Amino acid sequence: MFRPKNPTGGDASRVYGPLSAFIFFVVLALSPLAAAQDEKTKTKKKSRWKWDLEFSAREVYDSNVFRLSDRAVDRFERNRPGDRASGRFDDMEEVEDFILNPGAVLVLRGDGLRGKDLRFELGAELLYFLQNPEKSYPGFGFEVIQALGKGRRISLDVEYDYDRFVRNFLADATDLDGRVSASERVYRPGVYDQAEATLEYVHRLWRRKKKKDHFLKDLGFREVVGKVGVRGASRKYDSPHSNRDREELGGLLGLSTQVSKRWRVDIDYNFRYVETDKGFEVMIRDETDFGVDFNGDFDIADENRRTVQRSDRSRTDHSIEVEVVWDFAKRWRARSAYEILYQNYLSEERFDLSYIGREDLRHLFGAELEWEFAKRWSAILEARWVMENSDRRGTGDEDEETEYDRYSIALMFVYQIF
Repeated sequence: MFRPKNPTGGDASRVYGPLSAFIFFVVLALSPLAAAQDEKTKTKKKSRWKWDLEFSAREVYDSNVFRLSDRAVDRFERNRPGDRASGRFDDMEEVEDFILNPGAVLVLRGDGLRGKDLRFELGAELLYFLQNPEKSYPGFGFEVIQALGKGRRISLDVEYDYDRFVRNFLADATDLDGRVSASERVYRPGVYDQAEATLEYVHRLWRRKKKKDHFLKDLGFREVVGKVGVRGASRKYDSPHSNRDREELGGLLGLSTQVSKRWRVDIDYNFRYVETDKGFEVMIRDETDFGVDFNGDFDIADENRRTVQRSDRSRTDHSIEVEVVWDFAKRWRARSAYEILYQNYLSEERFDLSYIGREDLRHLFGAELEWEFAKRWSAILEARWVMENSDRRGTGDEDEETEYDRYSIALMFVYQIF
């Protein structure tokens, strides 16, 4: 289901917005017709389409919204004249921030294929950063869920983020043949649009039955559900950072076990292949590191020289997430989760110091407490801590996202009209 996302979290051109809306309304218009056609061979049923509207209000504290390394945080706080001249930290007002995150979801339910339940969800949200307003952006999404009977369902989830500011990236240098100083670097905002879609199939593999013995029943299991899915995404950056554009394709496998009436354990594995353009961009490199005369002065002894070389940010991601859900009291639910993510960068470009042979490892710990304190009202308290380690620490980690720590605390209220 589309819900306001956690900015500690985590793309396409802007045609995805109207395209997504068009697809949604086409499917919405055709689904009742398809259901009616299918029911001609069965007994006639009265249409039971219903709708609901859900509003949410969320406030998040994030300790490191730009995912800066310790070295980068130190440089940011010093705010040197050279960095001010280059625009390295333009529109980056504070490392930490408070985010206001209102959202709304429209839900439609009715008869779908073969009279089975069909559900549409259309959502929108705004993430407004109080200290760093340039980082604010809207998000949109919709999801279609079709029940197939006997514990099976299929869903399509599409989400779109518009005009999302990451941080400033190196775009050029004004000194073309001499030593490039901090003030001679030129930084420009890294802003992107992103669209992603996930197609998922869920199948109940086993359910406890009173008259049948099974070893899972002896262990206290009540139900085992499996899921499989594919995911695609496209991210497009504004000029001059088009070389950061990327296309993604991935898959997921999951297993959910209801251990008792109160406990559930979910295990998910996700794979993702990220491909970038592998194009040319400006770099600042030392001739002594490569034995190359970058500025054509017939020696290889210069440092901090401007050069234009290929950069490849392509990579593969592997992640495993374990979540435990505990319904410990009436209208109370607690969740805890741990995710480990391994990223392997695929660059073979000689001068691509930030990415060639790079490996990152990220740990995410999360906890959530949900309370349905009144009819149609619920409150959710969340906490997350992320720690990412990279073997590129100290190698350009003031310009690129490498090694960082961050934590967040969020409080959200949700109201359902019907």
